[in-house]
Amino acid sequence: MEPLSALMVGTTAVIWSNDAPQPPRRLRLKWAKDEPKFVIKGGYYEGQLLDVAGVDALARMPARARSARPMLMTFLAAPQSFVAQVIAGPQNFAYVLDARRRQLEGQ
Repeated sequence: MEPLSALMVGTTAVIWSNDAPQPPRRLRLKWAKDEPKFVIKGGYYEGQLLDVAGVDALARMPARARSARPMLMTFLAAPQSFVAQVIAGPQNFAYVLDARRRQLEGQ
């Protein structure tokens, strides 16, 4: 990667985000459609300088909230299934008792 001084030649802009690395990249894509001279020269993320390929790779990563949701659902699936199995017997017994009660009331 080129030294930082070589990257800062010519008109330079900085796009900054405190939340996630993806929004600045998406903003850059919007500008690039209207201004073909707009070029990313590098980036900085979590203490590391990034080249153009690194910035592109970072922009393609899913946002943390988006990637955490499927993982959380995977972790919750087993306990939910277990609880459903545990309560299935008593629940079915309660349905049988209720059906019998309604049958006796109908006589």
